[in-house]
Amino acid sequence: MTKEVETLRKNGKLELLLAEANRYFEANDYELAENYLKQALHLNPGMFSTLLQLSKLYYLKKEFALAEIYLLKTVQVKPDIAGIFSLLGIVRKELGKFSDAEQSYLKAIQVDPNFYEAYYNLGVLYHKNKQLEQAIPFYKTAVELNSTLYLAYYNLGNAYREMEIFGEAEKYYLQSLQIKNDFAEAFKQVDVILTPTTPTTAFKIGEKSNDPLQMYLSDIYTTSANLAGIPGISIPIGKDSYNLPIGLQLLANQFEEAKLFQAANSILNEIHS
Repeated sequence: MTKEVETLRKNGKLELLLAEANRYFEANDYELAENYLKQALHLNPGMFSTLLQLSKLYYLKKEFALAEIYLLKTVQVKPDIAGIFSLLGIVRKELGKFSDAEQSYLKAIQVDPNFYEAYYNLGVLYHKNKQLEQAIPFYKTAVELNSTLYLAYYNLGNAYREMEIFGEAEKYYLQSLQIKNDFAEAFKQVDVILTPTTPTTAFKIGEKSNDPLQMYLSDIYTTSANLAGIPGISIPIGKDSYNLPIGLQLLANQFEEAKLFQAANSILNEIHS
């Protein structure tokens, strides 16, 4: 067997293993997904997408020590993606490694000074450790970079309240309420808001590895619900020219999940009628 044929067979097997791993991962069957990912990693020990997927899998399984191990391997392969350092910080915080978590968030900021999640997470880390004066500047930078970050405004209010600086606390509580009020005003006019679920349909595992910005923009439409504290749901409404599913997101006002389910059900019934 020539070296070229052997490489082709290896790559073909690798692609099949990753496809199976992704299928089971999406089905929340983490045991089978882990099995296929480890087989893929055996064929290519330095494959970024496999290392990252294993890291996420162990994080979701709350096996944080293993998640940390694979995240450290991941950043060795690609040390220029802020989101991975930020996830490493989250994992280390769960492990009670305050100093290591701090360094991971700072590294994320060094890699991408505009990565607001790292500033917010570092603020939370200091806040949890009662280092309020250190937490506040990072919360403030987070909202400067993302003015819709409801939780950062809210946590700023909490930090100032705990420091008994009540005027500042009131200011930031009001700003956090304003974000919710924007949605509240919209829901006076409509029952639900429709948006795309993602900017594009699904991309292949590892396809965006060299374009981290596009990877992290994939959830740009779905973060609004989390930031404003409102319910959201995504439903499949068709397929693109490559036969990949297209998602539609529906948002409703607080405590109106029933209205959300009703609207989603009506759309699905219309599509399949």
